[in-house]
Amino acid sequence: MKLEQFTDAGKYTVPAVKRAIEILNLLEKSDKPMGLSEISKYVNYPKSSIFRILVTLEKYGFVERNTSDNTFTLGLRLSQLGIAKLNKMNLGYDSYRYLEELASKTGESVYLAVLNNYKVVLIQRVDSPSMWSLVTKLGLRSPVHCTASGQVLISEMSDKELSELVRKVGLKKYTDKTITSLSELKARLKKVREQGFSVVDREYNPDLVAVAAPIRNAWGKIIAALLITLQYRGNKTIARAYELAEDLKLYAKKISNMLGYSEK
Repeated sequence: MKLEQFTDAGKYTVPAVKRAIEILNLLEKSDKPMGLSEISKYVNYPKSSIFRILVTLEKYGFVERNTSDNTFTLGLRLSQLGIAKLNKMNLGYDSYRYLEELASKTGESVYLAVLNNYKVVLIQRVDSPSMWSLVTKLGLRSPVHCTASGQVLISEMSDKELSELVRKVGLKKYTDKTITSLSELKARLKKVREQGFSVVDREYNPDLVAVAAPIRNAWGKIIAALLITLQYRGNKTIARAYELAEDLKLYAKKISNMLGYSEK
């Protein structure tokens, strides 16, 4: 069977599998165990069909039954499959299509950055469609306290972790705008948490403005930052950075969702 034959997905849908998925989705959204009658009511299928599906799902660990009241919850097998998928994912590779979309939408080069030994490291890049866009090399290591991606990556560190970071790498001054005190850094990170992104105005490089948003894993931990850098050309560059922040947040959320993150 050729791949193009799958374009009409509905044509090949298996009703029993579809029902099983609807039941699993229902149990995922429910904040309490559900009984057969309640499940049947919500998915609008006969109890006999629902019962057979639940028995099959239970047999393979996808749902668990409380024998005292015959109610059902999600089974651990789903978690095992999810973790197996996450373990096989390559963040730089799997997020590439989102970086491409964002670069196309904004006309800017887009980067993916991670934290490594208290430094920011660029691990993926999609160049802008524009020949005039700023391009930075992959593998480049930068400080965390004065870069947009760095501030995002450390924004949820505890006071103890921040103090340890400052003790180990310091708060070196690179420009007149660089944050050089722990109290300043804490205030900035509080702002980053509140707005969901960081804009850095020539704090590391006197010619650059940058904006970044956090990417989270399935457990809500910030593991990467989505980043755009701009050549400084006056106040309009700062305004542009704040405009880009909304797109960055949107695509960072898409990548986070791909990794299994769900905002409750």
